[in-house]
Amino acid sequence: MEKHTGILLDVNYSFSEKKESFLSLCVKTKKGKEFFFERNFFPYFYVLVDDAEKRLPEIKTHLFGKKFSVRSAVIEKKSNAEKVIKLVFNNTEDLKEAREEAKTFSFVLERREYDIPFTKRYLLDTGLSPMNGVEIESNGFDIENSEPFESTEKEILALSMASFDLETHSPGRFSNPLKDPIISIAVTSGEKELVFAWRQDRKKDSHVLFASEKEVVEEFVSQMEKTSPDIVVTYNGDSFDFPYIAQRCKKLGVEIKRAFFGHEPRLKRMGLDNAYRINGVQHLDAYRVIRVMTRFGVVNLVKFDLESVSDAIFGVNKKKVDHNDINLAFETGKGMKEVIDYNREDATYTYKIAQRYLPLYAELCRLSHETLFEASRSGASSLV
Repeated sequence: MEKHTGILLDVNYSFSEKKESFLSLCVKTKKGKEFFFERNFFPYFYVLVDDAEKRLPEIKTHLFGKKFSVRSAVIEKKSNAEKVIKLVFNNTEDLKEAREEAKTFSFVLERREYDIPFTKRYLLDTGLSPMNGVEIESNGFDIENSEPFESTEKEILALSMASFDLETHSPGRFSNPLKDPIISIAVTSGEKELVFAWRQDRKKDSHVLFASEKEVVEEFVSQMEKTSPDIVVTYNGDSFDFPYIAQRCKKLGVEIKRAFFGHEPRLKRMGLDNAYRINGVQHLDAYRVIRVMTRFGVVNLVKFDLESVSDAIFGVNKKKVDHNDINLAFETGKGMKEVIDYNREDATYTYKIAQRYLPLYAELCRLSHETLFEASRSGASSLV
């Protein structure tokens, strides 16, 4: 048996060859990011019935959808109810089907806790919280036992973080990732501020280091792979930077998952909005953070561009470069240094926003038992 301690970054689930749901925990240990697997925790919900002792054998033998039965069923006494039956299933898909069918049973008076996401169910039951400490006893990478402990603000701020920002060509219209190239990508990791850029004609331009968009994107991927951040920060990256670079990588034949700990960024629907999630890496969209801070009255803003935000929070009058000037620099080279500086500043202030509010969001993660990705995209009322 081995012991591991670290900060719990992410919790996700998948399916085994036996079609059983199992959980994967990404933990930042002294060795770096490590994945551990929980194979002994299964999805469940409760039913309040007319006569628990009488209905238990019936539920145990019932074939839901005429194809599967419960993994187990036991009677439990809850403080806020009569005896209830806990129905445990092999996987989340079985649970989803069974919870609908259970509504049709004449003896079921009420279903309870049937809509709690599997990962959150696990966190609530074990007392673990993302962005907090966890001690794991494992057999190899399989979890035998886990215990939470309080991490410090210093440990949270020690997590590695990198922000990135794109500048794109927009010839007389909004940029289209199917047609328009990325001009430059800025990356800030606290220690480094880097910009990878190119332009159409670079004969007289000493500021541009790369000859093509593909070289720029490949260098970005390589740099992120070397940095291997625990937290990736963007500003409106859910709506622009992530979908744009994912589409350009696909078009250019660059493997984007190398940039993100070997995992492809995945589109996920969060309420009415889209979000980009990466297994094992927390994507923090600083734009979403600022919107929530405004709703709470922490920041007073009307406009949410980075110039307005950097002025309100840091007292810095950041220069704005118009998209027409960005296009001109890309097409002719005139003003390319200004574009590069502008791109660098965008990534830097995106990083600073995340750095300022990370301790607060770490506390919200602990209170809500949600990952940083989830907590930073929850509305004010949901967080409360």
